[in-house]
Amino acid sequence: MRFQYFFIVVALFFATSVSGQYLSEKAEISLLTYAPVNEIHTVFGHSSVRVFDPERQLDIVFNYGMFDYAAPNFTLNFVKGKLNYSLGIQNFRDVVAYSDYRNQTVSEQVLNLDNRQKQEIYDFLQNNYKPENRYYLYDFFFDNCATRIRDILDTTLTNRLSYDKVAVEKNVTFRELLREFTQIQPWLEFGIDLVLGLPTDKKATFEQQMFLPKYLNESFAAGTITTADTTKKLVQITRPVHLADEVNETGFSITPMLLFWLFFGVTLILNFVITKSRITKIWNGTFVLITGLAGVVILLMWFGTEHVPTKNNLNVIWCFPTHLIAAFWIWKSASKPMYFRIFTVVNILLLTTFPVFPQQLPIPSIPLLLMLITIGLMQSNLPFLKRFTTKTL
Repeated sequence: MRFQYFFIVVALFFATSVSGQYLSEKAEISLLTYAPVNEIHTVFGHSSVRVFDPERQLDIVFNYGMFDYAAPNFTLNFVKGKLNYSLGIQNFRDVVAYSDYRNQTVSEQVLNLDNRQKQEIYDFLQNNYKPENRYYLYDFFFDNCATRIRDILDTTLTNRLSYDKVAVEKNVTFRELLREFTQIQPWLEFGIDLVLGLPTDKKATFEQQMFLPKYLNESFAAGTITTADTTKKLVQITRPVHLADEVNETGFSITPMLLFWLFFGVTLILNFVITKSRITKIWNGTFVLITGLAGVVILLMWFGTEHVPTKNNLNVIWCFPTHLIAAFWIWKSASKPMYFRIFTVVNILLLTTFPVFPQQLPIPSIPLLLMLITIGLMQSNLPFLKRFTTKTL
């Protein structure tokens, strides 16, 4: 939902050229909506505002998705949720050229505003672009490139703006909204579902759903402006800015679900068929170690960052950090049956309550839970499983 920061030179130029300017009667203010592309930072699309005034020779785009790669501690601040984004200004022609370069569809909704409303929005954007105002603490759900534009119209149009909520609103959670966009990238979807916690499973209100550019676009299309004399549509006209070429994706790709079911099959064979216990111990211990490492990451994202969606992450129940120690018990053939019995019971409960669990766990975690249950049973020293115990080679 953001562009690369190479437009900074253009932005600096416009900082001095647009300040204090009045728009003519022919000016237009539009919402630009950028379709998702297969890059991790644009998989949910993007939004920006175009200001076009042919009489003033003005054609610029206000973009709330700017950030500086060269900023001190960029990576650390990004991970910790303390990364400042900023409002930038771009030349519209550069935006079109970049969309063509990325093969990204961009649509434009020209807003049905009177001259005073256009000037109010333009003044708001100008004021927001001042150095002391342009930076803000990015929040993916609640303060991003789309929500900023939603809030601008709410502020400038006050009580005159309304939406046909029935036409747009969905009775879905934040996670379900994200899955609409990540289903074509199963590894990304698995990673998101793994690190995002219970807050992501809350129902998103109509206004909150506009954090996604697609839903901001659809909400604007269903919006109306009411005055003392009349009610008119918020969007005057919708037109394409750039149409992406169709890309035919071919080839076979390994999804998390497929790979993890294969891993579960290997786990069954190693634990119940093959008698070479050293290989089995290496496999079992390594997998338990990986789940423990995943648990450490989950806890770091929970307690060590400002990201609200990563709090209260119940994936930590099966990716428990103590599995790091359990992995060494497996490798060293240390007998810790009580730990692994608890370990197994917990995972069985998770698996059986999967459909009604308060947090939507990653779907590919089903074979992973089965792997943990299998390994836990084999380490529990249960009498009916002793015939599968083999001697270390």
